[in-house]
Amino acid sequence: MPPLNVSINENSTVQHILDTSITASKELGQIYTSVTFDLAVATKAYSLCWQFTDQYYNVIVRMGVFYVIFSHFSTLGKLLREGGFSESVIESEICASGSIDKVMSGRHYNRALGTHKLVVEGFERLLFKRFEVQCPISELLSKDTLNKLTDLAKEPDVGKLIAIDDTEDIIHYFESLKKFKDTIRKGELCKIARFWLQYIYIIHLIYALIKSTKKLIYSYILYHYIIFVHNTLHLTTKTMHGMYQCIL
Repeated sequence: MPPLNVSINENSTVQHILDTSITASKELGQIYTSVTFDLAVATKAYSLCWQFTDQYYNVIVRMGVFYVIFSHFSTLGKLLREGGFSESVIESEICASGSIDKVMSGRHYNRALGTHKLVVEGFERLLFKRFEVQCPISELLSKDTLNKLTDLAKEPDVGKLIAIDDTEDIIHYFESLKKFKDTIRKGELCKIARFWLQYIYIIHLIYALIKSTKKLIYSYILYHYIIFVHNTLHLTTKTMHGMYQCIL
């Protein structure tokens, strides 16, 4: 499609883009038309789709992954606000006190990604330490497997990793870890552990969504998008002001 020398903020421009996209989908034999806009333009596109339902019944308007993740960082900030997250991040010098508010709201996108990545890594190390107390690694893995893992850590190699990944010891180890996480999710350890495990899960969903977007795997994008939205809304509705807080 040739460039349009008009303002994107006009409804007529958005409508022209929708019509052109529908025509292209028909030429390719597609039943549905998926169009991605940023937040400001998406609101206009949604309005047009709701106003002319007969014309745009098969149009799927999506916001870009950037805006989706931005909004979920904001939701996470509301969930973590009184949990000591900000204080821990500042005291550990992961983020400066002058930037923490924008990290919590998601306005510093790259800094928020880096901050949450480091925090999740710290929580996962604590998780593995607690798991090792309950299930010592020497009882789950044989000496041969431990030696192979030690060699792999010293000299990383894809072939060695694949060879170890399918062994019975490793499968049994991750099954035990999954059962341990399930007990945390049920609140059998404590409610705080359950809360932070859910936080780890959401951050992993964010990075999975980013990875699938970079690789342009649409099925993965759709899957992670659905799970991502479902989990975040499900958590937010249990907080003060419920869904209204998430929408803001």
